[in-house]
Amino acid sequence: MLDVALHTGSEHPDLWLIAVPTLLAFLAGIGINLFGDRIRSTLGLGDESAE
Repeated sequence: MLDVALHTGSEHPDLWLIAVPTLLAFLAGIGINLFGDRIRSTLGLGDESAE
């Protein structure tokens, strides 16, 4: 019973196929959040509706 509760999936043979894309998606989300204003202005998606 304790083995099931402590199972983290670290024995999964393709764990890197899960971990690497997850980490990249997380970092991409942080980058988009940090540079969102700059990206919006570059794409021309400013706050035109607020005017």
